[in-house]
Amino acid sequence: MIKSLSILLFFVTTILSVQADALSKFLELYGETRAGDHHEYYWEIGDESGEALIRALHERVQKNHKANGYSQARRYLYNEVENKDGAVTTLYSGLMIPGRGMDYKEKGDQNRDGYTGDFVNCEHVWPQSKFGKASPMRADMHHLYPTLAMPNNKRGSYPFGMVKNPSYETSFGSRLGGHQYEPANPAKGNVARAVFYFVTRYYRENIFQKTNSNDFFKSRLAMLMQWHEQDPPDEWEKRRNEQIFKYQRNRNPFIDHPEFVQRIGTRGFTAVLR
Repeated sequence: MIKSLSILLFFVTTILSVQADALSKFLELYGETRAGDHHEYYWEIGDESGEALIRALHERVQKNHKANGYSQARRYLYNEVENKDGAVTTLYSGLMIPGRGMDYKEKGDQNRDGYTGDFVNCEHVWPQSKFGKASPMRADMHHLYPTLAMPNNKRGSYPFGMVKNPSYETSFGSRLGGHQYEPANPAKGNVARAVFYFVTRYYRENIFQKTNSNDFFKSRLAMLMQWHEQDPPDEWEKRRNEQIFKYQRNRNPFIDHPEFVQRIGTRGFTAVLR
């Protein structure tokens, strides 16, 4: 009897062990959380702050990150992430532009920037020239946004800043001047959180090619943190985060936990860029 129980116990233990290994491999491949349940996603993050927190978040957001092709990412961005009732949002103009597939065109001069019949293309909040169009940065949707082509072209690879005397502007409030670009107020927080994500995810990569890191990012941190506070994540941005998570399996932590920005602080963000 005792021998039979021992054998039975051995088989039960073996089966449970195999199931646990299978579950562990599944979680390793597909992540520890489901869409809409982001609290589990950060279970490894404790009470860290400063440099320790940004390093912990770096490890978290790169884990399970599924790299996709750029064309695939743009199509998903236009048709799922930033699409409402067949119209795509535009970051710097605040317009909903109807269309389908990859074809979304402005009717007349809707954003009143002086250019008619513009079309939607893809803005890299962290300009492609700064990382040499390398993967996975180029197709990482956490810093990609649909924009009308002219505001995107005017932004170019300029750093973000406060513009006093604009040489170009949209009716939404985005403008260019003094070799820097200022997003409209409703877009400032989105831009800041995309920048914070990008630095957190890619600070170990060459993301300041032919660029002074102090002029492009470090000296502007206080301003970006202020934009983040003044324009917190709204429901649309939270939905965006969920949609991107479904596609590329990682999240923007500064949308889920806006308090992480202050916990890292300017010293934390700059420390990892030494």
